[in-house]
Amino acid sequence: YTIKRAAVRHARAIRSVQPHGPYLLGGYSMGGLEALMVAHELAADGEEVALLALLDSYFTERMIGKKRPAVDRVGAQQNSSFFPKIQTRFSIILRLPIAGLVPQKGLVQFELFRLLSYISGHFVRKVRPWAGPTVVYISDSEDFASTRTDWEELLLGNVSYVPLPVHHLDMLRAPH
Repeated sequence: YTIKRAAVRHARAIRSVQPHGPYLLGGYSMGGLEALMVAHELAADGEEVALLALLDSYFTERMIGKKRPAVDRVGAQQNSSFFPKIQTRFSIILRLPIAGLVPQKGLVQFELFRLLSYISGHFVRKVRPWAGPTVVYISDSEDFASTRTDWEELLLGNVSYVPLPVHHLDMLRAPH
């Protein structure tokens, strides 16, 4: 599993439902990086991506070609007291091969996807900048100014930044 391969699969799946654009794409958290890569896949095929929406998405500085990673937001979130220490959750690691194939109960499913996104994101080297229309939603759990500055290196087109009064983990939950 790589994010690039997933983006190719997603672009193919999108085109099987809607063969031609314009497309509206969105991704939450690490899914934002994947949505960005799907946008590149569709654009490479000559399709229009009318909007790319990034919901509290992040990347590492290595993904924009910088040698020393700055604060890796995934790593920072991993150290949060909300997440169990991965060393004590060996069963989560053992379940990685079945992540997304076999539903898990409670936070186990969340932890599986979080760890999977962390691992797959670690292997992304350099992401191509995107020049299409984009909106970036940033939660209260992120530093708005810093996040905006980070994204400005990758998003070269018409970009809107929208701060939201919600924590990262609650962004896709009602009532938000």
